Amino acid sequence: MVNDMMNKNNRILLCSNDLVSSELMKLSLEKKGFQVLDIISSGQELITSALNIYPSIIITDIALKGEIDGVETISRITSITKIPYIFIADSTDQISLIDSYYLSPVKVLTKPVNPDEIYFFVNDTIGFANTDRHSNYYLG
Repeated sequence: MVNDMMNKNNRILLCSNDLVSSELMKLSLEKKGFQVLDIISSGQELITSALNIYPSIIITDIALKGEIDGVETISRITSITKIPYIFIADSTDQISLIDSYYLSPVKVLTKPVNPDEIYFFVNDTIGFANTDRHSNYYLG
């Protein structure tokens, strides 16, 4: 059943320096029918992967391994293409950093992230290929 829904419209790229949380998020999203393409830990890897595989959505921590953080990484990606993204922040200071870049994420979630909450925003943004499996929630 899940394999039937794996198409180009429900592909997710995760970027985090916390492998345990990322694996849990991946399992949760895959149980809901989404395809998690990869779990990446650095900003440079995210840029390369995003521009090569063009996921439906990116979910990224603000704090990443390497020389560039998630905010700078997303800023570079969105200067080239319009892939929607969700930020995961550790603190309100990190949320202020997003605002200073004038970025417009789908959502900024603070840790710890509730799997149902991440599903809601991913599903609302990219939906399912099957029209009978949409979120029961509405934005706005």
